[in-house]
Amino acid sequence: MNRISFAALATIATLFTACGSSTDTGPQPVTIDFKALVGTQAFSCADTAGYAIGTGTLPWIPKDFRFYVSNVRLVDASGAEAPVTLDSSVWQGYGVALLDFENGTGNCTGGTLEMNTAVRGTANPGTYVGLKFDVAVPTASNHLNVQAATKPLDISAMYWSWTTGYKFVKIDGLINRATPFTFNFHLGSNGCTVASPPDYSTTVCTIPNVPSATFASFNASTQAVALDLALLFATTNFDTADGGGAPGCMSGATDPECAPIFATLGLPFGTTPAVTQTAFRVVTK
Repeated sequence: MNRISFAALATIATLFTACGSSTDTGPQPVTIDFKALVGTQAFSCADTAGYAIGTGTLPWIPKDFRFYVSNVRLVDASGAEAPVTLDSSVWQGYGVALLDFENGTGNCTGGTLEMNTAVRGTANPGTYVGLKFDVAVPTASNHLNVQAATKPLDISAMYWSWTTGYKFVKIDGLINRATPFTFNFHLGSNGCTVASPPDYSTTVCTIPNVPSATFASFNASTQAVALDLALLFATTNFDTADGGGAPGCMSGATDPECAPIFATLGLPFGTTPAVTQTAFRVVTK
């Protein structure tokens, strides 16, 4: 059984209890599907024409789309949270799951052929109505030596050597201006005091930049979580973007391109306080 609804978990647990079984009421499997969307369209590395998003006229042409998820919890009607223990696999380890929507083809030549679009694990039986998760590598694992780490934290493309920390989100696109311009969005912790090599584990970052998503209503058997680039870049103008700092947004504390993107993820930026995230939404499978 690969997928099971939260309500079904409760039904199974009740049945086992009613039959007097003491051996089948342990953790039950959970699969949470994710989607990469651009408005009503599915993200695809094959779309070389690009997507009409943002406030400008030039399309955003896909190059990469990956992000880490951690601290996944199911929520019951009373608001109580049940943590999801992630399965061990090439996509999951260190308490984190890597969602990978690029396939190394088309413009996504810096990626990999393999893809992963789901978080898999186990949770205690119960009646669950909601979902919460973070978009981050947990602090305890965020400053590993990428050369010595195992999957899914062994990917150099998802690592910043200058902070010895991971890119929680890596979404890259090409803008065909008169001079082609790469607009990359890389989210990670900032304000970091880097520890001495080769042990970077004591690195400290004052700006964690950890987005969280909360859905009061979510059914894993019929619904998925989508990161929608049309919402993420809703107020970005790709015609003129690059008003300072690194090209695109590299989570720089003063980079003007970061402010509107951070807002859609529910993150504060400088003196601008956090608001409710809008980039992630629940969709039908």
